[in-house]
Amino acid sequence: METIGERIGSACKDSGLSQKALAERLDWDQARLSRVISGSRKVSAGEIAEIATILDVSLDWLITGSDPYWVPKDVAARHDWDGETKEYRHNQEDLDVFRSIALVYKQAYG
Repeated sequence: METIGERIGSACKDSGLSQKALAERLDWDQARLSRVISGSRKVSAGEIAEIATILDVSLDWLITGSDPYWVPKDVAARHDWDGETKEYRHNQEDLDVFRSIALVYKQAYG
C-alpha cells in the first residue's frame, strides 16, 4: 500500500470497523473520511494519531507503511501488576506516548 489513505482503508477492513463507524468515532462525516482514503484530502498529524489509536495500528505503519502493523499489547510505561489476574496492565495514555516517541525517533534516526 502506497498511501496513508490506502492503509487507513485496509486497517478499517482488517479491524472489522466500517468506514462509517470510523468517521463517527472521529466526529467526521463519511465524505471527509472517503476523501482521506482516496487521497484527495490530507490529514494532520493529530488526525493520523487519532486514527491509529482507534484502529489500533502503529503510527509508524500508518505513516510510512513499514512494519510492524500491529501495536504490541504488552508495552507499558507503568508496570501495574494486577494480583487478581496475575498480569501486567498498561496505561493507554502511556502507550500513545510511546507510539509518538517511536515515530519521532524513526523519523530522526530511521
